[in-house]
Order: sequence, then structure tokens, then C-alpha cells
Amino acid sequence: MFNLQNLRLTQKFALIGFLALLLTGLPTTLYFAQGAPLIATAELENAGIAPLVALQSVVRLTQQHRGLAAGMLGGNAKLEALRPGTRDALAQAMTEFERRIKGEVTPARLTEWAERKQRWGALEQAVANRQLKPAESSAQHTALIADLLVLNEGLLDDYTLSLDPNPDSYALMMSGFVNAPALAERLGQLRAQGTGFLATGTLPPEKRATLEAVKSRAQELYGDMIGNLGKATAVNAELKARLGDKAAVLKAEIA
Repeated sequence: MFNLQNLRLTQKFALIGFLALLLTGLPTTLYFAQGAPLIATAELENAGIAPLVALQSVVRLTQQHRGLAAGMLGGNAKLEALRPGTRDALAQAMTEFERRIKGEVTPARLTEWAERKQRWGALEQAVANRQLKPAESSAQHTALIADLLVLNEGLLDDYTLSLDPNPDSYALMMSGFVNAPALAERLGQLRAQGTGFLATGTLPPEKRATLEAVKSRAQELYGDMIGNLGKATAVNAELKARLGDKAAVLKAEIA
């Protein structure tokens, strides 16, 4: 039979140390086993913020270029003079986005981006050479932006932001990276179409109906964006303190 009293002092300390390691090691191992995936997910989500913000700049400048191109092709010399600056800024934004995703996303995602970038190059040349009518230019810009937003959704999935389990951060993500870009696109469509109609000096009844439909959709998306922002701040006092004033300014600007 094992007799503890027969052990030397050093052996007793060794035994006590082994028992302590056994008692603490198992809970510690379980803790890290459960925590490691959460940490990895948080790191992945954090890594996705910069590429998504960079992509939003690409979308925003493409929207601005759509309006300027519509005005230019409609004969507005002032907007024609502004277009090259937006074109160059968009080129820089695309370069920055590529830098952010290089080595970070799947080859399939890179192929998606390359296709959209190629389409932009062809579209910009067609505008510069005045090969499109205002409505044609706006339609091609709009189709390109729609596909850029599809790419945005793919990146949200890749970086697991669309699967965030926390109510506050999920609602904030939906407001900032889903609702806001969609709302900005509807407002951009209003701007581009309105600029084209102002340049030509005509607004047929059917086009007025189209503008009203886009405006209604923009109002719905505005409600979704503000609603999700409200959900985020309702459960997170720190977010409410940091975003309250900015949200008020944003609401006023959109209105």
C-alpha cells in the first residue's frame, strides 16, 4: 500500500505540485479550448474593417462619378471639369482597396474584384470618349455599383462580421456596412438621375415616377439604418454616448 509518510520531503513537494497542476491544468485547458475560437473570430472580424471601409470609398466615388458623368454627357461643362478629379480619386481608392485585400482574401474573391475593376476601366473610357448617353452611363454605373455591393456582402461573410453573435456589434455592423451603403446607393441614383434631367431640362412623367420609387426605397433603407443603429445603442451605453451626436447630424444630412 502507498504510504505518504515513507516519501522524502522532496518527493512530497513533487507530489503536491503534480496534484496542483492536475487540478488547475484541466480547467485552464478547457478555458483556452473554448476561448481560442472566440479570439480567432474577433481577430478576423477586426481584420475585415479596413478592407470594408476601403471598399465603401470605392462605392462612394463610383456613385459621385455616375452623377458627374451624367451631367457631362448631358452637356454640363462645370460637371465635366469636376469629373477628372473624381476619376483620379476613385483610382486611388481602388489601389488602396487592393492593398487591403492582397493576401487576405480567397482567389475567388480576388477574381470578383478584378472583373469589377475591368468593367470600371471600360466604362470610364466610354464616358471620356462620349460614347454613351446620360441614361446609358447611369445604368452601367448602377449595375457596377450593385456588383460592388455584392462584393461587400461577400467580404462581410468572409470576415464573419455577418455572423457576429453580439446584439450591439451585429446591429452596428448591419447599420454601417449593409443599410448605409444601400441607402447611399439609392440617394446616389436620385442624384445621378436628377443631374441628368437638369442637364437636359426635361423630366417626363414616367421618369418622375421612377424618381419617386427610388425615393421611397431610400426612405425604407433610412428606417432600417436608423433602426439598427438604435438597437446597437440601446444595449450598449458606450456606443450611445459615442454615436449619439454623430447620429443626429447624419439624420439631418439625409433628411
